[in-house]
Amino acid sequence: MLMRLLGQTEPDIESLIQKRKHVRRESDQCVVEINGKTYPVMNWSRGGALIFADDRQFAETDHLELTLKFHMQNQIIPITNMARVLRKAANRVAVEFQSLNNSTRQQFQKVIDDITTREFADSQI
Repeated sequence: MLMRLLGQTEPDIESLIQKRKHVRRESDQCVVEINGKTYPVMNWSRGGALIFADDRQFAETDHLELTLKFHMQNQIIPITNMARVLRKAANRVAVEFQSLNNSTRQQFQKVIDDITTREFADSQI
C-alpha cells in the first residue's frame, strides 16, 4: 500500500521468486575437476556452479578451465568450459561459466533431460 501512495508499482511475484537466470540443480551426481583436482559440486545451473572447496586456493575473478563430470546411467559425461570465480567463503567457491557455445549448451540440455527422465521413472516405482 505504501508503494501505491508513493506512486511506485508493487513488484510482481515472479520476480521475487526467481532472481536467477537459470534454475539451480542440487540433486544431481556431479563433480568438477579444476587443475587436476576433483571437488564436489553443491549445486549448478547453465550459468555457473557452487563448489565445495578450500576457498583459499582461489582468488575472486580468477579465470579457470574446469570440467564438470556428471554420473549418468552407465557413463560419465564430461563438460569442459571456462569459468570465472564470482565469490568465495567458508569452503565454498561460486563460479560463473563463460560464454557457452552451442555444443556445451546441448551437452547441458542432454544432462538435464537424462536426469529428468530418470527422476520421472524413479517416481513411478
